[in-house]
Amino acid sequence: MRSHDDALQFGLYLLGGGGLVVAYCLKRWKRRRRAMDVATSTISSAAQGLVELQGYAWPSQKLSSIYDKDCVFRKVEIQQYVRSKNSSRWQTISKYSSNTPFFLVDSTGVVKVEPADFTYDIKEQTLAWEDMTPKSKQFLIDNVDKGFFSSMPPLELGFLSGSYRCQEQAIMMGSPIMVHGNLWAGASIKKVKFSLSFKEFFKRISGDDQSLMQIKDINKDSHVSDSEAIDGMYFLAERAHIDASTAQQDGVINLDEQAFEMVLSGIVKKHDMYPSFIADCHQEHLIKRIGIWNTLGLWAGAAAMIAGLYMLLNLPNSF
Repeated sequence: MRSHDDALQFGLYLLGGGGLVVAYCLKRWKRRRRAMDVATSTISSAAQGLVELQGYAWPSQKLSSIYDKDCVFRKVEIQQYVRSKNSSRWQTISKYSSNTPFFLVDSTGVVKVEPADFTYDIKEQTLAWEDMTPKSKQFLIDNVDKGFFSSMPPLELGFLSGSYRCQEQAIMMGSPIMVHGNLWAGASIKKVKFSLSFKEFFKRISGDDQSLMQIKDINKDSHVSDSEAIDGMYFLAERAHIDASTAQQDGVINLDEQAFEMVLSGIVKKHDMYPSFIADCHQEHLIKRIGIWNTLGLWAGAAAMIAGLYMLLNLPNSF
């Protein structure tokens, strides 16, 4: 009887789990297809309505990741390791999402992105609760999503430290970014004031592509991965901030020159009729990112479903 019940339970797990993996991979394949089907536009040439834009991310207000690095958007899950009689797993106990508007900039202009309700294709990072700074912990405790809240770990955990962790999807400052959504270019949109750091950053991304390639190619192998592009552009954004601060302190820039204005070309929001997504990479990297792992995921999910179905059709005798 015991072996029959165990086989039944395990077969159902394989069938259901494999089905979920296949469904998730097929959903990402559709996203890949949309990214390939819709032509990528520069900001200056984009028409109102459904658009696909790619450029670089810039914050509209101060925001930090779990690693205390400047970012423009973050989505965090606080998880607890739960042990039970039959299994152990990481369980989400609290969530936080910034949903703060940020800017997408390319060499031709700038738009504001309102990230609420988008689907996200952003690299995930994991950090143990004990390894986070007190400031970062306190921010999450104060700003956790009240709509999804069961508990929060205390600031200091002692011997329970290994039982909690944070999983975060964060778009870093300066990161390559791709947005597929609805562009609204209203007549009332006016000039927006930016910091000197943004002015320096805009100057650098408006230069030649070869210079940007060298910045992104961190290991100097003439091949830029999506992780290298993120880290390289973050370095460039930090460098722009340092250079602007230095110029200001040295008196190279006068107070009258500190206001840097650009015309906002529009606002990108979730499209009401078409799936909308934000990725922390450009189109070529998104296609590769989805293509490689989704192929493996589809095969693994299908294999699990077949194995589960075989077990259910060949259950041991219960008597």
